[in-house]
Amino acid sequence: MTASDAVILEGHLSVRAAFEGKSRTIHRILVRGGRIGRVVRSIERLAAAAGVPVERVERDEVMQRVTGRTHGGIIAEAGPRRYAGLDALARDGGVPFVAMLDGFEDPFNYGQALRSLYAAGATGVVVAERDWESAAGTVARASAGASERLPLANTEAAEA
Repeated sequence: MTASDAVILEGHLSVRAAFEGKSRTIHRILVRGGRIGRVVRSIERLAAAAGVPVERVERDEVMQRVTGRTHGGIIAEAGPRRYAGLDALARDGGVPFVAMLDGFEDPFNYGQALRSLYAAGATGVVVAERDWESAAGTVARASAGASERLPLANTEAAEA
Protein backbone atom coordinates (compact mmCIF):
# COMPACT_ATOMS: atom_id res chain seq x y z
CA MET A 1 0.00 0.00 0.00
CA THR A 2 1.33 3.40 -0.90
CA ALA A 3 0.60 6.57 1.01
CA SER A 4 -1.70 7.70 -1.81
CA ASP A 5 -3.76 4.46 -1.49
CA ALA A 6 -4.19 4.83 2.27
CA VAL A 7 -7.45 5.84 3.84
CA ILE A 8 -6.77 8.34 6.60
CA LEU A 9 -8.95 8.06 9.69
CA GLU A 10 -8.78 11.18 11.81
CA GLY A 11 -9.15 11.41 15.56
CA HIS A 12 -9.16 8.92 18.39
CA LEU A 13 -12.87 8.06 18.07
CA SER A 14 -12.51 7.03 14.43
CA VAL A 15 -9.26 5.14 15.05
CA ARG A 16 -10.66 3.31 18.08
CA ALA A 17 -13.83 2.41 16.16
CA ALA A 18 -11.82 0.93 13.28
CA PHE A 19 -9.89 -1.27 15.71
CA GLU A 20 -13.01 -2.35 17.56
CA GLY A 21 -15.22 -2.77 14.48
CA LYS A 22 -12.52 -4.57 12.47
CA SER A 23 -13.93 -2.72 9.47
CA ARG A 24 -10.57 -2.30 7.75
CA THR A 25 -6.91 -3.15 8.15
CA ILE A 26 -4.98 -0.50 10.02
CA HIS A 27 -1.41 -0.19 8.80
CA ARG A 28 -0.02 2.40 11.21
CA ILE A 29 -0.99 5.07 13.69
CA LEU A 30 0.56 8.53 13.62
CA VAL A 31 0.53 10.59 16.80
CA ARG A 32 1.64 14.19 16.90
CA GLY A 33 4.86 14.36 18.92
CA GLY A 34 4.40 15.60 22.45
CA ARG A 35 0.80 14.35 22.61
CA ILE A 36 0.38 12.28 25.77
CA GLY A 37 -2.40 11.24 28.06
CA ARG A 38 -5.05 8.62 28.64
CA VAL A 39 -6.45 8.78 25.08
CA VAL A 40 -3.06 8.30 23.45
CA ARG A 41 -2.15 5.44 25.81
CA SER A 42 -5.47 3.77 25.03
CA ILE A 43 -4.84 3.97 21.27
CA GLU A 44 -1.29 2.71 21.78
CA ARG A 45 -2.64 -0.33 23.70
CA LEU A 46 -5.13 -1.13 20.92
CA ALA A 47 -2.38 -0.79 18.32
CA ALA A 48 0.03 -2.99 20.28
CA ALA A 49 -2.64 -5.70 20.68
CA ALA A 50 -3.23 -5.62 16.91
CA GLY A 51 0.48 -5.48 16.00
CA VAL A 52 0.10 -2.03 14.44
CA PRO A 53 3.06 0.36 14.72
CA VAL A 54 2.59 3.74 16.37
CA GLU A 55 4.85 6.53 15.19
CA ARG A 56 5.44 9.91 16.79
CA VAL A 57 5.57 12.55 14.06
CA GLU A 58 5.78 16.30 13.74
CA ARG A 59 2.61 18.39 13.58
CA ASP A 60 3.25 19.22 9.90
CA GLU A 61 3.19 15.55 8.90
CA VAL A 62 -0.20 15.09 10.56
CA MET A 63 -1.57 18.29 9.00
CA GLN A 64 -0.51 17.23 5.49
CA ARG A 65 -2.64 14.08 5.76
CA VAL A 66 -5.86 15.38 7.31
CA THR A 67 -8.86 17.21 5.92
CA GLY A 68 -10.38 18.38 9.19
CA ARG A 69 -9.22 20.12 12.33
CA THR A 70 -10.76 17.84 14.96
CA HIS A 71 -8.23 14.99 14.79
CA GLY A 72 -6.50 15.81 18.07
CA GLY A 73 -3.14 14.78 16.64
CA ILE A 74 -4.10 11.11 16.16
CA ILE A 75 -4.58 9.57 12.73
CA ALA A 76 -4.48 6.10 11.23
CA GLU A 77 -3.37 4.94 7.81
CA ALA A 78 -5.77 2.18 6.89
CA GLY A 79 -6.83 -0.01 4.01
CA PRO A 80 -10.16 -0.17 2.21
CA ARG A 81 -13.47 -0.84 3.95
CA ARG A 82 -14.51 -4.47 4.42
CA TYR A 83 -18.12 -5.11 3.47
CA ALA A 84 -20.18 -7.84 5.06
CA GLY A 85 -22.52 -10.22 3.29
CA LEU A 86 -26.23 -9.63 3.75
CA ASP A 87 -26.53 -12.67 6.02
CA ALA A 88 -23.93 -11.21 8.40
CA LEU A 89 -26.16 -8.18 9.05
CA ALA A 90 -28.54 -10.39 11.04
CA ARG A 91 -25.99 -11.14 13.76
CA ASP A 92 -26.53 -12.87 17.08
CA GLY A 93 -29.56 -14.78 15.86
CA GLY A 94 -31.91 -12.04 17.06
CA VAL A 95 -34.37 -10.02 15.04
CA PRO A 96 -32.30 -7.97 12.61
CA PHE A 97 -32.68 -4.24 12.23
CA VAL A 98 -31.24 -3.56 8.80
CA ALA A 99 -31.62 -0.27 6.96
CA MET A 100 -30.74 0.72 3.42
CA LEU A 101 -29.17 4.04 2.52
CA ASP A 102 -29.10 5.43 -0.99
CA GLY A 103 -28.80 8.81 -2.64
CA PHE A 104 -26.36 10.45 -0.25
CA GLU A 105 -24.01 12.91 -1.91
CA ASP A 106 -22.52 14.62 1.14
CA PRO A 107 -20.14 12.61 3.36
CA PHE A 108 -21.21 14.53 6.49
CA ASN A 109 -24.87 13.63 5.94
CA TYR A 110 -23.97 10.03 5.17
CA GLY A 111 -21.86 9.80 8.33
CA GLN A 112 -24.58 11.36 10.46
CA ALA A 113 -27.16 8.92 9.05
CA LEU A 114 -24.89 6.00 9.95
CA ARG A 115 -24.39 7.44 13.44
CA SER A 116 -28.16 7.72 13.95
CA LEU A 117 -28.75 4.15 12.76
CA TYR A 118 -26.00 2.85 15.03
CA ALA A 119 -27.46 4.71 18.00
CA ALA A 120 -30.91 3.32 17.18
CA GLY A 121 -29.55 -0.24 17.36
CA ALA A 122 -29.25 -1.17 13.69
CA THR A 123 -27.55 -4.53 13.18
CA GLY A 124 -26.33 -3.43 9.78
CA VAL A 125 -26.83 -1.16 6.81
CA VAL A 126 -27.06 -1.93 3.12
CA VAL A 127 -25.53 0.90 1.13
CA ALA A 128 -25.86 1.61 -2.56
CA GLU A 129 -22.77 1.07 -4.68
CA ARG A 130 -20.59 4.14 -4.19
CA ASP A 131 -16.93 4.72 -3.45
CA TRP A 132 -16.74 6.57 -0.14
CA GLU A 133 -13.07 5.68 0.42
CA SER A 134 -11.81 9.12 -0.57
CA ALA A 135 -14.11 10.60 2.10
CA ALA A 136 -13.71 7.81 4.69
CA GLY A 137 -12.08 10.16 7.20
CA THR A 138 -14.92 12.66 6.92
CA VAL A 139 -17.57 9.94 7.15
CA ALA A 140 -15.89 8.41 10.22
CA ARG A 141 -15.60 11.81 11.94
CA ALA A 142 -19.19 12.79 11.13
CA SER A 143 -20.44 9.47 12.46
CA ALA A 144 -18.27 9.65 15.62
CA GLY A 145 -16.80 6.31 14.54
CA ALA A 146 -20.15 4.56 14.02
CA SER A 147 -19.35 4.07 10.32
CA GLU A 148 -16.42 1.87 11.35
CA ARG A 149 -18.39 -0.12 13.93
CA LEU A 150 -21.58 -0.74 11.98
CA PRO A 151 -21.52 -3.71 9.57
CA LEU A 152 -22.13 -2.52 6.01
CA ALA A 153 -23.11 -4.53 2.96
CA ASN A 154 -23.29 -2.99 -0.48
CA THR A 155 -25.93 -3.53 -3.13
CA GLU A 156 -23.37 -4.81 -5.64
CA ALA A 157 -22.47 -7.70 -3.33
CA ALA A 158 -26.18 -8.33 -2.69
CA GLU A 159 -26.80 -8.80 -6.43
CA ALA A 160 -23.87 -11.21 -6.89
